[in-house]
Amino acid sequence: MANSRGGVVDRTGAFLDRFIFILTVISGSASLFCMLFISVVVGGRYLLNYAVPGMLDITEMMLVLIIFFPLAYVEKKKGHLQITILYSILPGRMRSILEYIWKILTCILFGAMAGMSFRGMLASFLEHEASWGEIAIPLWIPKFFIFISCTAMFLYVLISLLRPKENRKE
Repeated sequence: MANSRGGVVDRTGAFLDRFIFILTVISGSASLFCMLFISVVVGGRYLLNYAVPGMLDITEMMLVLIIFFPLAYVEKKKGHLQITILYSILPGRMRSILEYIWKILTCILFGAMAGMSFRGMLASFLEHEASWGEIAIPLWIPKFFIFISCTAMFLYVLISLLRPKENRKE
């Protein structure tokens, strides 16, 4: 039974790794888009004396992609900050215990965030909530991006907890 669970966890983990990579590529593409879009807007303002309507609305939505989509990728690469001075003096067993506790807390936190962002997205969708800027962007869209990101982070940490120690990619 443990082998079948490990196989399902490994297959799900492999799928999630690809999905996390796609989210990160989308984040990088959004960053590039924002950089080019803002350059065109600033150039248009100075050269043509024309301001592009909705620039702030579009870049604000892109910021959600840029910030939230790579969260799980950064966790996968162990890129999040930790207090290394305190952490480095602890014995190996204590570090393993703290990492396990931290993963459980992270799993709980991002699971709760995924649930709350889903409820917020659903409420925004049902109420037809839109931004107040020059372009009325439906607010369920960035809330959906946050939901996807938090769910990916939750699943990644959960799978890293369920994966047998010898099969972990850490």
